[in-house]
Amino acid sequence: MKRILLLTLVFSIAFGVYAQQRVTVPKDVRNHAVLMQKPTVETNNFSQEVMPAAKAFFPPEEEVIGNTYFDLQSNSSMQSRIHVYDDGTVGAVFTIGFDFPNFSGDRGTGYNYYDGNAWGDWPTERLEADRTGWCAYDAWGDNGEINVIHYSGAATDGVVFSRRDTKGTGDWTQWDFHAPDPAADFLWPRMATGGINHDVVHYIGLTKPVANQGAVYQGLDGAILYSRSEDGGTTWSIENIILDGMTSAEYTGFAGDTYEIIADGDNVAILNGESWVDLMLMKSTDGGDTWTKTVIWENPYPLWNATPTDTFYCADGAHHLAFDQSGKVHVVFGINRAMSLDGTANHGSPV
Repeated sequence: MKRILLLTLVFSIAFGVYAQQRVTVPKDVRNHAVLMQKPTVETNNFSQEVMPAAKAFFPPEEEVIGNTYFDLQSNSSMQSRIHVYDDGTVGAVFTIGFDFPNFSGDRGTGYNYYDGNAWGDWPTERLEADRTGWCAYDAWGDNGEINVIHYSGAATDGVVFSRRDTKGTGDWTQWDFHAPDPAADFLWPRMATGGINHDVVHYIGLTKPVANQGAVYQGLDGAILYSRSEDGGTTWSIENIILDGMTSAEYTGFAGDTYEIIADGDNVAILNGESWVDLMLMKSTDGGDTWTKTVIWENPYPLWNATPTDTFYCADGAHHLAFDQSGKVHVVFGINRAMSLDGTANHGSPV
């Protein structure tokens, strides 16, 4: 009996030690360095950095729901672009464009809908009347849907919302939404719907940074502004505020596509961060009235202002989050090393 207990203890310790070992990163991947590409609203840089792909364990089932020649779907993290409804139907969006290489005439939201049996025809034109990009989609109300996307190269700046009461069919109601400063209007929007019946719209957008021909807003070169609407965006009970903990007292600014927002009932969460700022979670349990900040990965260079740095480990800007049934937030994110040799932002290798 003592021998059996001893062997059991030895095996338990062995498996415990094995389970806590770090994953070994291959040297060629660990030392793969690339220059940071600034967030862009266009496809001006067609160069691609490709990391070695992992071997697939099983072939996923997939359905092609559309095509586009415009392939810059995100600079880093992705907007919410697909929603599976309780009745088994699915709505999906992507940035569409066929007018290669400048996409001057047709870029915008490409939309398709699965009615429970089959997807619709591939979209051949955008939802919007003018040139747009970077769409975010979610359910709206009892049986509707809503989409937001930013203008780019259009007659106006800011974002345009599209909403209809019956998903998959009918005309879209559309309207524009702007940041307080016309010189720093919105780019790269994110949106989620919460409340009892997806009837509360939670929106965040980035004010246009100086590098994108924008301006500093309230001390931030790229400020993330939060808004909330209880009537599908017709009016806003909270409009264009900077949440405490995300102000110029803590940060110099934020980059495009390095943030997400999700909502589930009264729970709302914003995840934001990349190599040069903290990776932080902003969470509300009262529908966006109050927020609690959690720093998940602290950046070693707070208020970094383009000064040279040593090489350091940090989040890479690609991440996502989800609520579980208890309201707890689960976060996944990439890690890399970054450095600045001459005051510009340079990335090292992912780990």
